[in-house]
Amino acid sequence: MDRKRDIEETTLPQTPELLADLKCRVEANLQNALGGTTHFVVGIHWSGDSRRLSVKIDGDQGVSIDVCATLNRSLGKLIDEHGWQGPIVLEVGSPGAETPLVMQRQFPQHIGRQLKISMLNGSVIMGYLTELNSENLVLKEQEAPEIRVNFQEIKEAKVVIF
Repeated sequence: MDRKRDIEETTLPQTPELLADLKCRVEANLQNALGGTTHFVVGIHWSGDSRRLSVKIDGDQGVSIDVCATLNRSLGKLIDEHGWQGPIVLEVGSPGAETPLVMQRQFPQHIGRQLKISMLNGSVIMGYLTELNSENLVLKEQEAPEIRVNFQEIKEAKVVIF
C-alpha cells in the first residue's frame, strides 16, 4: 500500500483556528527560548497545504546549525503535545543568502557588503552598506557620493551575492 496516500487519507483537515493556535504557541516558545540571546525570529509560515511549518531564525552574528537543531527538537516536542491531526514537516533554519532582509536588526551584520535596495517609489539603489542607525542606512559605491536611505522607504533589501 502507498504510505503517502495512506497518510493523506488518515490526515484530518486542519481548521484555521488550529493552525493559528499552533503558530501562536510556536512563536511564544521561540520568544521564550531566544529571549536574552543574540538570536531572533524572522518569520513563521505555513505551506499552502498546511503540512509544513517553516521557521526562520537569524542572529546578530548569524545563526549556527546547532541553534537550529536545538530549536527544532524543542518545537517538535511542542507539536507532538498539540492537538494536531496527522503528520507535519517542521523546518527550522536561517534565512538563505538570497532571502530579503526583513528586519532592521538584520542589517548590522551586513556592513561592508553590497546591497540591492528596491524603494517604495520604484527606484533601485545599489551600494556597499557603510553605516546605519535606527532610521537610516548609508550606502557607498566607489567614487559616487554616499546615499542615505530611510528604512521606512525600503520595499525590499537583499545582499548581493556574486
